[in-house]
Amino acid sequence: MGYTTVSDVKRRIGNLDYDDFGFEDQESFENYLSKLIEQASRLIDGYCGVPQGFFDGGCLLTETFKGSDVRMDGLGCFVKLTYTPVLSVSKVEVNKGSDDEPDWRATVDYVVESETGRLYFTQETPSLALRQSVRVEYSAGYPQTPGDVEAVATDTVSVFLLKLLGWLRRERSEPPALTLSKEKPLNPYRRHLTLTG
Repeated sequence: MGYTTVSDVKRRIGNLDYDDFGFEDQESFENYLSKLIEQASRLIDGYCGVPQGFFDGGCLLTETFKGSDVRMDGLGCFVKLTYTPVLSVSKVEVNKGSDDEPDWRATVDYVVESETGRLYFTQETPSLALRQSVRVEYSAGYPQTPGDVEAVATDTVSVFLLKLLGWLRRERSEPPALTLSKEKPLNPYRRHLTLTG
């Protein structure tokens, strides 16, 4: 699903209608707008470095951590989940076997910090020697599209449509490309690679 709606885009482009863009009917135009919204939403995902759907209900993820990924602080040992905010954790497993023959065992002895993505183990320390030490299934993202993400999606599609209209009217040789209209409002949502080890 996209990060804005057809009605929001139509409201943003004002009194322009399907025939201004060369469509024969409203339904065809709205289908085209839906495709543009999906493309704009994927551009936002790519810019922010998040999986598809992250800003529209979140997404289900599975991560496997090496023993060297297990960290310690004053609260105990933890692994850092890649995507935040964490909406829920559905399963945490600790490898009780080896790398060659993993023996994944579910544990309920953990606490998660939603905003930081730290998953603390409350009873045991996972093996620090294994390449496959901890496996976590969780949902991360936003239950509803944040307003600034929705605004960028709406603006991206609207700006493209206005450029397209100009191209259609002037018959220039190069049609416009769909690109993010603004990046700065998305910067707080960008995921930055952190190297550890």
